[in-house]
Amino acid sequence: MNETKREKKLAPPYVPYRTFDTVIQRLGGTGIPTRIDRSFLSSFSGSSQAQIFTALRYLAFIDEHGNPSPMLEKLVKSKEPEKQGILKEILTTSYPFLFKQDIDLSKITADHIKEFFEGAGTTGETTRKSIKFFMMIAKEAGIKLSPHLKKLRLRGPRKSGDKSKKTEEAKSTDQQQDEGESPSLPPNKTLQDLLLSKFPTLDPSWSDEVKAKWFDSFNQLMTELKKLQ
Repeated sequence: MNETKREKKLAPPYVPYRTFDTVIQRLGGTGIPTRIDRSFLSSFSGSSQAQIFTALRYLAFIDEHGNPSPMLEKLVKSKEPEKQGILKEILTTSYPFLFKQDIDLSKITADHIKEFFEGAGTTGETTRKSIKFFMMIAKEAGIKLSPHLKKLRLRGPRKSGDKSKKTEEAKSTDQQQDEGESPSLPPNKTLQDLLLSKFPTLDPSWSDEVKAKWFDSFNQLMTELKKLQ
């Protein structure tokens, strides 16, 4: 798959960086398998697996069949400071809408970078998550980022009388997810309820292949939930 086709089909990934880094660390410990598939990622939920696959494909670490690329092996085997240079090369290639337009990322504003990510295919809340993932991996690559990005809104605007408590809860949950921690359960909610709420809703407009993967992931999730009961 050439670069142009890949950019058209895949939007920037929005997997939590801690989850992505866990996969990379695991590959470094166990070695890179012949194929990265659901069995290799069985410890993750179905929705997390989908996000991981998207991130690995977007960064050209695997192809559409899960076959690992030489760049993935190069990254996994690298040590600092070589690793930093490899990550920078990967980001420069994978995010052309930022790096091929001579954008000064050390000065860019939150709304400005959102426009670029939305132009690359992200929408709604996934835009913020996609930017967060990029910022985390860019930090690992030693790329200087603008202090204005700290003003990136965590959520859409709220009504004036609904600010304090809900805003703090949203920030706490976002921070826990980005750092790989498990958020506390809302009142009257079970772990099963929380996991199901995170699973993507089936979209009738998806292709048959994507629908089949969704059903496989959903069945796997239900199997795991039964074990928790």
